[in-house]
Amino acid sequence: MIEAMDVSIDGPVTGWPRQLVGLYHRTAPGDRVVLPVPERVEPRPFPGLRDLVVGGGFQASRGKRHEIVRSRSLPDTVGPDMRLLICGLNPSEYAADAGTGFAHPGNRFWPAAIGARLVVEDRDPLAALGRGVGMTDLVKRATPRAAELATREYVEGWTG
Repeated sequence: MIEAMDVSIDGPVTGWPRQLVGLYHRTAPGDRVVLPVPERVEPRPFPGLRDLVVGGGFQASRGKRHEIVRSRSLPDTVGPDMRLLICGLNPSEYAADAGTGFAHPGNRFWPAAIGARLVVEDRDPLAALGRGVGMTDLVKRATPRAAELATREYVEGWTG
């Protein structure tokens, strides 16, 4: 069993998504992380914390307060001043393992996005966010093919 890492997520809540993306890239699927929630966050319990954790590529650990587990998924790259949000159906296992959406060499997303001048860096969601292009998935669970998703997963992704 992997021991949980202690990390610090601090500053305004608006900065937490980027911090969670950084944490995502420093961990592997199944790694456990102790996420201390600062006392100054109100209201308590913080109702958006679960959404931030899932959007960061993690899930809550069962039975352990403030412990999160890195999922085999992708983190959302979202922030203020976005001009476009790209929403995929769900990450492929290849993309989740690579840590970047549309990562497979045969995927045409990144060449098309570069050709359309939406982004300039290949397979770099944080650079895309710097240009106002965010990324998320309707369903966070990685699968070999989107056809393996159940209808209820699409519904849950849509309704949040």
